[in-house]
Amino acid sequence: MAGSNEILSKILQAEIEVAARISSREAAGLTTPEAVRTLRAFGLRCSRSAPLIEAQISIPEPELQHVVAELCERYGAGLHRKPRQRLLTITATHAFVDDALHPVIQAMLDAVIAARHEEARRLIAELRASMPDE
Repeated sequence: MAGSNEILSKILQAEIEVAARISSREAAGLTTPEAVRTLRAFGLRCSRSAPLIEAQISIPEPELQHVVAELCERYGAGLHRKPRQRLLTITATHAFVDDALHPVIQAMLDAVIAARHEEARRLIAELRASMPDE
């Protein structure tokens, strides 16, 4: 499977691309710390001009839920699970969820799925190669 470094790289690149888009800057000129500061500042600006909403997302794997929790904390968005519910609830403005958080989470999920597909293809090839000759 693609290593966690490759997945991390894709998440960080998504942060930079999203931050560049919302700040009308070139992605090539942004560092990861600048991107995170830009995303946090965007979240603060949004919360001053629009009401907070509760957006519910379903991420069945606990490991990925922890990554989403870290991303929410990183950007200053609230995250909790309501009693007796499997869904995670993100508290932020609609604009922040749609324009900043969702694209980064989607990039993370896409990277994880691609890595798993690659690992499955590799495993299938190894299984086929290990078949006895008839």
